[in-house]
Amino acid sequence: MPDQPTQPARLVDSSQPARLTTPEFVSQCRDTMIPLAGSLAYFSIIPIDERETQRLIFDPASAFPPRLSEIIPNLRLVLVPYLESGSADGNGNQCHSIVFRPPDDNKRCLAAFDAANGDNYLFLAIRDEDLPDVHILLYRSLADKIISVAGDGFCEPFYDMIDSELSRQTRGEVLETSWRLKNDLLSYSGDSEGRADVLERYRRQALEDTLMLYLHGLCCDIHLDEGPMQLPSRLIRNRLNLLRSQLPPPKGVALFPEELPAL
Repeated sequence: MPDQPTQPARLVDSSQPARLTTPEFVSQCRDTMIPLAGSLAYFSIIPIDERETQRLIFDPASAFPPRLSEIIPNLRLVLVPYLESGSADGNGNQCHSIVFRPPDDNKRCLAAFDAANGDNYLFLAIRDEDLPDVHILLYRSLADKIISVAGDGFCEPFYDMIDSELSRQTRGEVLETSWRLKNDLLSYSGDSEGRADVLERYRRQALEDTLMLYLHGLCCDIHLDEGPMQLPSRLIRNRLNLLRSQLPPPKGVALFPEELPAL
């Protein structure tokens, strides 16, 4: 990782407009991105100190699997105060604006991707009061994007593992989002077409939740709540090991505590 800049990167002053669409940022600020390792780069529209830069940018980036740059090439992390969703453009894509005051709840958005000239920009709203953890937001956004673009070769092995768990009526999940969908699936009594739709939604959510957990685990210690909602730990390890085989971590980065070098 390069040395952190003496002055935190930012684009904010008394003349700052009330809003800036994400395409406007891309067209105006492409050359201001600060390079990290490989093809990664970042920028913060608002002032962040060195400690925040380390926590929000340098620590996560140092633990990104190398293959991430193949799946999402030229990733640019952009920290903004708030994001506001707007109407869809002519291609059906959701438009987003960077704003400096909290938007109305029905227009609030925490993360957004934009792309231009081969670069992929991930905008993260880091000042939203409803945000539980910027790391969670970052890794969930990356997990969703990876699933969307990596193709069947990445997703199908995980879905096969999920199907094996379901065949044994295994209860529990890694997070509540996929746990609720799994319960809907296991209790479904409708027609086969409807069940297939519930299964598809559950499999994707389970992959997103587990992939988010895997990426988070490469950077930080992760803790799962024990109880009836949690998938048995051996099955969680099986899932994480599968994802590790597909997205190997950087050299020297451990996934499980026992893999850390002894002190």
